[in-house]
Order: sequence, then C-alpha cells, then structure tokens
Amino acid sequence: MKSTPREHKEALDRHAKLIQHLIDEGYDLLDTDDDGLSDYSEYHIHKTHWYHNDSDDDGLTDGMEVLVHLSDPMKADY
Repeated sequence: MKSTPREHKEALDRHAKLIQHLIDEGYDLLDTDDDGLSDYSEYHIHKTHWYHNDSDDDGLTDGMEVLVHLSDPMKADY
C-alpha cells in the first residue's frame, strides 16, 4: 500500500480535521496504527504511514524498526 507524498499529506490533513474536535493537543500524541510512533512523527519525521503500522511490509512495525532495531521503517529488513 504505497501512496505519493501528496496523497499521504492530504490523507493526514483530512484525518487531523476529523479528530480536531476530539483532542486539543493535535495529532502529536495520537497513534492511529498503534505502532508506538505518533501520527505526527510518522508523517513529519519518519515519512511513514500513520494508518499502516508496517509501512514497508517486512513484518516489523514501524515503531519496532525505529525504536528497537534503529533501522529505516521505509526499507524492508529481511
């Protein structure tokens, strides 16, 4: 499930608008895909998919790759 950066940004913007009434802090603490990385950090820092917990489909969640293995969550670890 790959998307262009523009599609990714548009989806995240729609997501932020939908949840804006639920949280005051914004999406910096929200973790939609429950991978251990906030939606904000996935979009702005790691360039991963905030709605898919394994952006490179290698069997490791994005959070595991970033926080434990110190690897790139957009490149498969085979």
